[in-house]
Amino acid sequence: MRRGSWRGVIGRVLVVVVVALGAAPRWGLGVAAAQPSAFVDYHALVDEHDTPLPAPLPAGWYFNAMGGDRGVLNAGDIRYGRDGASAYRAEVVSKAPGAQWTWGGMWYALIRQNDDDVPLDFRAIFGPHVASAYQGQVVGLRVAVKSASSLTGNSDLILRLEAKSTSGAVRASWSFPLAAQTYPKVFTAAVDPAALGAVEQLLWVVDRAQPGDAVSVDSVQLVTRVPALPAEEEAFLWSYAWLMANYNPATGMVKDKSRDGRLPAQYGGGDSMESVPATAKTAKIVYYAYRKGYLAQAQAVAIITKIADTLLRVVPRGPTGANTIWPHFTENGGANAVPPRYGAAGSEWSTGDTAYAALDLITALQLIGDPQGQLPAITSMLANIDWGSLLIDGAVSHGYDDHGARIPYTWRGFGMETLGIN
Repeated sequence: MRRGSWRGVIGRVLVVVVVALGAAPRWGLGVAAAQPSAFVDYHALVDEHDTPLPAPLPAGWYFNAMGGDRGVLNAGDIRYGRDGASAYRAEVVSKAPGAQWTWGGMWYALIRQNDDDVPLDFRAIFGPHVASAYQGQVVGLRVAVKSASSLTGNSDLILRLEAKSTSGAVRASWSFPLAAQTYPKVFTAAVDPAALGAVEQLLWVVDRAQPGDAVSVDSVQLVTRVPALPAEEEAFLWSYAWLMANYNPATGMVKDKSRDGRLPAQYGGGDSMESVPATAKTAKIVYYAYRKGYLAQAQAVAIITKIADTLLRVVPRGPTGANTIWPHFTENGGANAVPPRYGAAGSEWSTGDTAYAALDLITALQLIGDPQGQLPAITSMLANIDWGSLLIDGAVSHGYDDHGARIPYTWRGFGMETLGIN
């Protein structure tokens, strides 16, 4: 990009806006709208135990493969360690004085952090933003045990699986004897999704254990039953559903990662690390999900316009008293940019993320015909940005840091981010 060509940036943006303002909504359904007539079973990984055990970073890793967190049970009696590259070993080292036996194991929060209290509905795993005809269910559980041993020949040793609700109540449990088995062995349990409903935690527990007992667990999986769709449609549906698991319909914002939990009460108590560009991108993806038949028109309109309202009316622009643009990350439903905290810098005020978010939002609103007249507000916001003050040697700065200083780095060199901003 040549020095002074920022006017070309604004020109291209405004051309897109003008086209959007004049376009008719595109509500025709796509070819994928036909309801599926067959279903297929897939094993969905909860955890494969190929990361460090749960412990503070950098030595440990608290998160599972589904985006939730995880932890060990009864660490006072059980010593946990690695057994090869992809198995965790639980070894009983003690039991309480006078106790008949002890127990240990691991818990896994499904989808989100345990403190968020967001369950996975085993009857409809793709969530409320996918029509019932395309829903999947959890119909089984699988736990791969690498080995089990007992120095005392404990024949009472069992493996117990538990499914818990957000209140911590056990919704269902399944038990398997561990003695006199041939290993490695996969233990399976059938699940009635209608009876089980919403589950927040899945646990495996080594119970009736004695000192000297040891069990190594390789992986934990859900058996899912989902519509049989072409591979490209499967990829879209699963990705869309997991994206929407991070959408908060009350605020209109989308979390950056599932494992980013809620804030403590002293910091507002809302969602942490919401992503402005991911939120706007979600608006566009929701439209395409509608075109594929995965949700109703009214539902798509409600989500897209809610996102637009939050980005335009709630999310701040900054830095204060300077050329103002959107932040990369917000918290508490978009109410504030992520501030410096825990020794880390706060969110930057980002040129790139402002450009990506604005253009995605423009596209989504244009595709639904801008029913609430929100497009002019985006036009005004973009027109009021002084892109010239953001130029450094002919390229656009990344924006402003959390102290309001212009960031010295620019969108230069080959890459999609550079193409997007320039």
